[in-house]
Amino acid sequence: MVKPIVGASIAELCCTLFPECLKVADLGCSPGPNTLLVVSDIMDSIHTTYQKLNRPPLSLQFFLNDLPENDFNTVFR
Repeated sequence: MVKPIVGASIAELCCTLFPECLKVADLGCSPGPNTLLVVSDIMDSIHTTYQKLNRPPLSLQFFLNDLPENDFNTVFR
């Protein structure tokens, strides 16, 4: 349900600010593959927006954080 809202927000941000580096923080990421699915969706949205604007790709930084009792290593398994 949130994917179209995130996509529209990214498109608006990229069309108005033209950042060279975009930093994304997920401060409550899940300890499984859902986190990487969200990261992938955000990357796809940025890539599509920049292609439509005929602009070179920008640098991306993702910051992932979770609760101490969750096993964060499962994100990358």
